[in-house]
Amino acid sequence: MKYHGIFCKADVPASVFRRWARLFLLSFLFYFSIVDFMTAKIVLNVGQCRPDTAAITHFLTSNFGAQVINADLPGDSMTALRAQPVDLVLINRKLDADYSDGMDILAAIKADLALAHIPVMLVSNFPEWQEKAIDAGATYGFGKAELNSTDTIDRVRGALGLS
Repeated sequence: MKYHGIFCKADVPASVFRRWARLFLLSFLFYFSIVDFMTAKIVLNVGQCRPDTAAITHFLTSNFGAQVINADLPGDSMTALRAQPVDLVLINRKLDADYSDGMDILAAIKADLALAHIPVMLVSNFPEWQEKAIDAGATYGFGKAELNSTDTIDRVRGALGLS
């Protein structure tokens, strides 16, 4: 008896077998892409310029498989936080779009009981601003200059609950 593959006898037309195999493969790939999407951590990235948005997005997707949502303004960030569950918020110290203070967004998140549990990190190269953010309820963040350092990777991993 002749077989087209391990599961299909020769009396099944090859075109039917190929369609069945293609459908099986597509179903398999779709299932695993949904599983990855459902388990991916979601990070809200607030107030970065376009080059920094690209760098931070690449950092988060390549190191953690995270899904990144970007917001430019304080109102956009609060809307995004209320629209879906977020695992981590990254806030630029000075928002690129209007140069408003990112610490105000941190204060608004920590003042809202529904959002206060979400870890927040300040994106700033200045240690004194990192300390101010910690005093306001954030976890120690990172500067763009140290984006790919092992310390930054470990801090973000911990904030995402992956350690």
